[in-house]
Amino acid sequence: MKFIFVSALLFLSTVCCAQQADSIDFHVTAVMKEEAVPGSSLLIIKDGKILKATSYGIANLEHKVPAKFETVYELASVSKPITAMAVMQLVEQGKISLDSSIASYIDSVPASHRSIKLRHLLSHTSGIPELHINFTKLYAVSLLKYTVKEQLADLYSQKLLFPPGEGYQYSNGGYFLLSVIIANVSGMSFEKYMQKNIFDKAMMKNTKFISADSIVPNRAQTYTKRNGTTVRWSLEMLQALESNGFGGLLSTTGDLALLYLAMIDGKIVQPKTLEQMMKPEVYKNKKKAEHGSEIGLGWFVNEVDGKKCIQHSGHTGTVAVICPSEKFILVYLSNMSLGFSTAGDKGYDVLSLGLDLAGKFLK
Repeated sequence: MKFIFVSALLFLSTVCCAQQADSIDFHVTAVMKEEAVPGSSLLIIKDGKILKATSYGIANLEHKVPAKFETVYELASVSKPITAMAVMQLVEQGKISLDSSIASYIDSVPASHRSIKLRHLLSHTSGIPELHINFTKLYAVSLLKYTVKEQLADLYSQKLLFPPGEGYQYSNGGYFLLSVIIANVSGMSFEKYMQKNIFDKAMMKNTKFISADSIVPNRAQTYTKRNGTTVRWSLEMLQALESNGFGGLLSTTGDLALLYLAMIDGKIVQPKTLEQMMKPEVYKNKKKAEHGSEIGLGWFVNEVDGKKCIQHSGHTGTVAVICPSEKFILVYLSNMSLGFSTAGDKGYDVLSLGLDLAGKFLK
């Protein structure tokens, strides 16, 4: 069935440009024009049927390469729910507990951080600031790694914003810690665990960790708008990070669809585990995430046209919306990043676009 599904995706990708434009195409292209998004790919599936498989615009402006079904994009934070699935696999196996301290799985955790539980990391309620990294350590050649030990030291040097479990603060640092825990508990590197237990299981052939040195066929160049001008931008700086569980993946719409289908079908995590990930967490200040989203475990939870859906967006103009009860999957990947706000960079509200498109189809 997966072979037939992949074949159907590939077939559709070759005929998409001959299909008559519909209201979805007009909506997407209007947003892209207004926000100067160079290129994107959209895939929508419901009840195992492909409703939409279309690409728009340009994947690489310098070489004038059109975006297509096979285009590989930088996922940014759309990587986080994938890390969360790996964590929940280890929970199912009884190797870790959501309500155990991180000190149970990481050595030499300072007293200030020992009350942080895995549940807090998954739900961004740990109190760890958004960024744990020292950016000056990222600009190294690939042979020089910003090691786990160095990242832990830099993370622990920052004070918690609030006691764990009392508030919400989106945190890349929390997902770095989860990648360390996955490696420590599994006995293999984070990258190898993900390849064996996530990518291979879901037949994801075009998904890999970001590296400036690797030659990746069909890879899109990422851009941002800097003071109104489109400039090159990339997450390749993150190649220096050892164990990147928060934003390190490259992938395609087709690969992600395979993963989410496998997730819904109980082949990556059990159905009861997915239900647990979709359950909003309870914490004291009740602050909600972007667009009023509730916070689950690895996912944000929204109601779309009366259906309970989970979603996650990424810094590089990426978003996934999944409504398991409807067997509905929307993956939209683009190459217009939010960039660095301190440099005057600006992307666009890709989450709004994803939720709008999902609402149209669910109606």
